[in-house]
Amino acid sequence: MTDATPIEVLGRVSPAAAEAFGQLRRAAATGGGLDHATEHLVSVASLAARGQLASLAVHARRALRDGVPAEQLRQAVVATLGAAAVFGEVVAALRALDEVESAAAVTPGSARVDAVFRPPAAPARQIEGPLSATLYAPDQPETVVLLHSLAMDRRVWAPLVDPLATSVGVLTCDLPGHGRSPTGPAATVEAMADQVAATVQAAGRGPVALAGMSLGGSVAQAVAVRHPNLVRALALLDTTAWYGPDAPVAWADRVAKARAEGMAALTGFQLDRWFSDAFRARRPDLCDATLALFADTDLQGYADACTALGAMDLRQAIGSIACPTVVVVGEHDLATPVAHAEDLHRRIAGSSLHVIPGCKHLSAVERPAAVLGHLAAAAGA
Repeated sequence: MTDATPIEVLGRVSPAAAEAFGQLRRAAATGGGLDHATEHLVSVASLAARGQLASLAVHARRALRDGVPAEQLRQAVVATLGAAAVFGEVVAALRALDEVESAAAVTPGSARVDAVFRPPAAPARQIEGPLSATLYAPDQPETVVLLHSLAMDRRVWAPLVDPLATSVGVLTCDLPGHGRSPTGPAATVEAMADQVAATVQAAGRGPVALAGMSLGGSVAQAVAVRHPNLVRALALLDTTAWYGPDAPVAWADRVAKARAEGMAALTGFQLDRWFSDAFRARRPDLCDATLALFADTDLQGYADACTALGAMDLRQAIGSIACPTVVVVGEHDLATPVAHAEDLHRRIAGSSLHVIPGCKHLSAVERPAAVLGHLAAAAGA
């Protein structure tokens, strides 16, 4: 191997990657973030150089979903490994990319999702931290952080970002193993919370208003417990502190089914849990987009999150939360029923509880206007 870093070799050989390296250097000099395509090229090059083919495959899947051409990914691999004259490693890495591209050809792409969850128009910059994140309206002095639900990614918050960004900064994160974020160091809610906290700090923000839906709500609780000085207000949507004594087995069963049959095998019962009958009839496009997000979720990321939720028990810990807290739940939520929200309300002193009539589990998607009001109040927007 030469003494040059993978990114330096990449920048010398591939025209597309040369621009990526230029952006990387400029971002390092200014403290700004990289665009998504550049993030992917740099990550794939670095993973190839380290011989981490399993991680390379995971990141390549996300890159293809985000519209990065497969040929640019191949250029990144060849530029990095080819310059080092490691032919066997080049072949192995390219074979891994071929397998990923073949699989991607039969899976839903990001286009279906982006057509419904349209990217926000607010000014934005990408955040370089443990998690892939975007900060909208970065010039606003206050910030609200939005954490998505299981097997989704930050795009589900798109309809709420622009209205919030008129008065506060909005930081959306992909939780570990979801969207563009790599899997985390440990399959626990606490580890996820620490990565969220580090990402908020990498963005130069805090204390923040923190909002989370479902999985994101559980992670938000853990952030407020473990990093109280970072959280000035909390919004917990359709979530729980504990799934009950059978949770480890129930979540392990979901993981086993996903591993045996693929993520698409779990989509059958999701829509009925996520959305009311009336909403499903009125917005089939949005239902289809959320199913596409679910099916495209990285299997290992899903498995880690399920393991974390099965083991989670924050009931005692959340008694220490002292910041203003709003708890929101859909009237007909089957995944985290109203009783779970009532338990959160009882355990967090001074919290308020709001039940959205006729709504099910993904309230921010089904009833964004109602949720927006609660988020704006929590954020001080």
